[in-house]
Amino acid sequence: MTEDGFLRISNTLLEALLKLDLTGTQWGVLMWTLRNTIGWNRDTTHFSWYRIAKDLSMDRGGIF
Repeated sequence: MTEDGFLRISNTLLEALLKLDLTGTQWGVLMWTLRNTIGWNRDTTHFSWYRIAKDLSMDRGGIF
């Protein structure tokens, strides 16, 4: 379980994201990426498809 917090995101980025036509899985991966970069004040993050799938409680094949 993670600590209760929030993700600070610029209005410009949010407006651009709202225009995207993504599947639920794609949204999940996008939100995971934002949380693990912007959410931790980083420009990049190390990841594996296995880790993303585990964090999102999804099948790795579906994430990849």
